[in-house]
Amino acid sequence: MDRQQDAHAMDVSPPGRDGWHTGRVFSFDLQIPPSANTYYRTSHNIVHLSKRARMYRLAVLDATKAGDPHWPLTCRLAVDVVVCFPTRRKADIDNRLKPLLDTLQHAAVIADDSQVDSLRVTRGPVRPGGRCFVTLTELIPTLQQSELHL
Repeated sequence: MDRQQDAHAMDVSPPGRDGWHTGRVFSFDLQIPPSANTYYRTSHNIVHLSKRARMYRLAVLDATKAGDPHWPLTCRLAVDVVVCFPTRRKADIDNRLKPLLDTLQHAAVIADDSQVDSLRVTRGPVRPGGRCFVTLTELIPTLQQSELHL
């Protein structure tokens, strides 16, 4: 999927925030992230990434073409995520967000996950193997921060 393609882009202006407009849009078709419950492991009181997490990081590095001149994005961001699980089995979509954002940061797509001002996650249709469609939209202030009435 072309990373500048905005097929999944929607109106992602942060709710209740005046003074923002959207900039560039980047879309990714990624593997489904490991659950937060399996992303990190502890051994002898040392926290480390699980094997699945390490494999996922490599897949995201490849899918986002690490080293792109746009990366890392350093602006405020709106993130839209569509998680398509591989089966109809009961699963929590929120357990996929932190590993996804941490991996995008590790891949140097975003500078830090604290840049995210708007986050929307949707359960998509079941897809064999599972997929995760991610759209990053730059949020650009149209007013000086001192002019915003938050």
